[in-house]
Amino acid sequence: EFQRGDIIIVQSVFLTPEVGDIITFNVKNKNYDISHRVISISNGAIITKGDNNPRKDEYNTNQENIKAKAIQINNHPIVIKNFGALFIVDYSKQGIIYKFGDRFTFIQQLSATIKAWGIVITIFALFGYIIMMQKDKR
Repeated sequence: EFQRGDIIIVQSVFLTPEVGDIITFNVKNKNYDISHRVISISNGAIITKGDNNPRKDEYNTNQENIKAKAIQINNHPIVIKNFGALFIVDYSKQGIIYKFGDRFTFIQQLSATIKAWGIVITIFALFGYIIMMQKDKR
């Protein structure tokens, strides 16, 4: 249904999973979320599998770790092809050569630079605001 780098449209209101649902959940002991399909539910353990993986996931999840469910129309998720890859900063560690080549690498680097400068500018603006507030109190 979707490939690595695609964006799926999700909702976080009705999070009770059923077999066949695509859920976004936090992987235990990892610092990221993942979106995979529910293949079975047993005694509170939710077993998932990526659509492009031949085997089920080595880890299970549970209801508390679910963050969102994919919105589906006629049992197919709403997918925006290849758009999510623009927001993944470091694909290279995963050993993936993406079809956009050098242009894709440039967009990744630009995205990382914008994120880094955004944090720096926010910190300077916050300090400036604090200094201005202190001057107004005098």
